[in-house]
Amino acid sequence: MKKTIFIFYMVLMICLMTGCTYYNVSAINVENRKENSITRSSSYWSGLQKGDRLEVNEGEVVNFNIEMEKGNVTFILEDSEGKEVFTVTKEGAYSGTETYVSEKTETLWLTEKGKGFKGKYEIIWGEEEEN
Repeated sequence: MKKTIFIFYMVLMICLMTGCTYYNVSAINVENRKENSITRSSSYWSGLQKGDRLEVNEGEVVNFNIEMEKGNVTFILEDSEGKEVFTVTKEGAYSGTETYVSEKTETLWLTEKGKGFKGKYEIIWGEEEEN
């Protein structure tokens, strides 16, 4: 019994120390990450996905193709210094494309956030986008 309580408190402490910033709850969720594209199709997704690196050249386009029935989704691009260079949030039923055009050759870091997201999205950049 004491061991179980100890483990519970350790997990609780870890969550408190990290701020519980990394969580993912999903149902029928399919993700595909390739070199220059990311896709997700889900009947329910609430979570946070961080850490995808996008290498873009000056003038290259990053397209966010979104088709969602409900919930919300947010995409954030940060530069190598951690400054946000692009953010898009969509809520409810939405179908369309949002675009970021790189002003210089750089490395960007992508954060994906979803809350009750139902639908699909595709993020395409670089050589994949040219095809």
